[in-house]
Amino acid sequence: MKETEKIINQIQAWSQADDTDRASVVIMADLTTNGVDMLSYGSLKDMSRLVTHWMNADKETGQAIYIAACLYAHKHIEAKERKKINAAVSEVVGDGE
Repeated sequence: MKETEKIINQIQAWSQADDTDRASVVIMADLTTNGVDMLSYGSLKDMSRLVTHWMNADKETGQAIYIAACLYAHKHIEAKERKKINAAVSEVVGDGE
């Protein structure tokens, strides 16, 4: 985990050096122990933009993130609220469904 701490400290210093113009999302996993370390800097809007950029850059990753988000939504967000969210998203992308 010393390597993880080193990476986190570097990212933390980089992000905090200019916190108005920098955002980061870091997820590191140790697959042997199922340990996960997560770190993020920036607003929710920044996080959304970073994840969207990642999804657009790699179709397979985009689909994996979408599937994970759908699974999360179906487990943790009430159906009524999901319908509102889906309606808002449909309006933004212009398909009106």
